[in-house]
Amino acid sequence: MAVDLATLIQRTRRFVGDWPDNDVLTASLASTTSVVSVGDGTLYYKNLELEIDQELLKVQVAGAGTTFTARRGAHGSTAASHASTAIVLMNPAFPAVQVIDALNMAKDDAYPLHYMPVLDTSLTTLANTFEYTVPNMPGTYGGDTIPMQYVSKVEVKGPGQTDYIPIRQWNIRRASTPKIQFKHVQEAGGTIRVHGYGPFPDLSATTDVLSDKLWRKPAEKFLPVGAASFLLAGGEARRTRVDTLATDNREMANRPGSAMSASNALYARFRQMVLTSAPPALPPHVKPTF
Repeated sequence: MAVDLATLIQRTRRFVGDWPDNDVLTASLASTTSVVSVGDGTLYYKNLELEIDQELLKVQVAGAGTTFTARRGAHGSTAASHASTAIVLMNPAFPAVQVIDALNMAKDDAYPLHYMPVLDTSLTTLANTFEYTVPNMPGTYGGDTIPMQYVSKVEVKGPGQTDYIPIRQWNIRRASTPKIQFKHVQEAGGTIRVHGYGPFPDLSATTDVLSDKLWRKPAEKFLPVGAASFLLAGGEARRTRVDTLATDNREMANRPGSAMSASNALYARFRQMVLTSAPPALPPHVKPTF
């Protein structure tokens, strides 16, 4: 069964021991509303940081009764609508948006040992045309689309044919928009099938999944480890970001540098897990497009 982003976030939080107190909304919350309804508003004090779904909020007016007033979309997050009974996290050490960034960094750091195979049939042969734009990878990467990073095989199914015929004489013209170059013009109206490889797309929505048919099941285990490494490094950076020795409340009992030391150890473990769970290497005859 494929694992979704929500599960990966929870696995990462468990790994780093991030157990924020939680409550639930007792009424739906519109994206433009500042008054939040909960079971016990007295638990919420001024400047308390909260998270609902992936939105960060900051309490502006301490709670009374069953409500409190909050500033929406804190720390660059986006104010959104939330359903009644949505979970409210109080003072999470690592907001979900930060955990998601760390998980995507771990995913990207595992590439190209862990790659996504792609089979694209979006190109159609045209009359008197030798060049075709390399198809894009599915999904987005930092909000952008990218072409297949490697192409291993090109086939063409002519009009009226039932089988794809491998094309032997082709090459890649690397540029900002890479092209597949045929040595000979193909009959117009056929379908080009491109076999390629690239990184897995970013995870953004909590319902996004890593396909268990493409992302190997053992590889799910190293993502929270890699994410924890990046999160701890970020915690160290937060503590030392100014000359006045800003304090990171998560680590007040630890000496400076201890989070970075743990981060480095986790990163070494992460790289070992990446190596031991990697699929077979890319075919030796693949052609890079970048």
